[in-house]
Amino acid sequence: MQLPTVPTREELGKFLPSQRVIRAIEQLFEWILFLGNVPFGEMFATNTTITVTVSAANTAYEIASGITGGTTNRMTFGSGHYLKADMAGTYLVNWSATLDTSTGVDEIEGGFMIDGVAQSNGTSHTTVSASNKGSCIAASAICTLTSAQQLSLFVRNHTAARDIVVEHVSMTALMIKT
Repeated sequence: MQLPTVPTREELGKFLPSQRVIRAIEQLFEWILFLGNVPFGEMFATNTTITVTVSAANTAYEIASGITGGTTNRMTFGSGHYLKADMAGTYLVNWSATLDTSTGVDEIEGGFMIDGVAQSNGTSHTTVSASNKGSCIAASAICTLTSAQQLSLFVRNHTAARDIVVEHVSMTALMIKT
């Protein structure tokens, strides 16, 4: 039995991938690892009656309870009403709500908050046409979060200091850039 010969450098060069190919493969694996670890989170409340007390018109009030945490990855759901970013980055935020008042025609706005501060992007509003007749609103926005910042939802009654009832609500956040 004859031992195999060791190939020369020139012979090896015919079979070894170039540095560009190696780097492209490395980048592909980096993307695969990143996509498997993309931060995201969701929260929701369905068929509920969360009453948000409104003390003054045109003031944002956080929906501060009654929400359930959904699926999360590198985000944390907390205190029955917020998603906390575990990783800094740029996030796509989508939310929707069915809102109502018990007193009649009210113009209601909704949106999201970062650390309890209402954001001006990603808001929506509607006019509830009659008492106890829910109205749906939804919006999307892109925001930049630092690690540990919290996303929550708010409502605002533009018409008067009348309470708002949340019947359904959902929010998702997905990191789109580190």
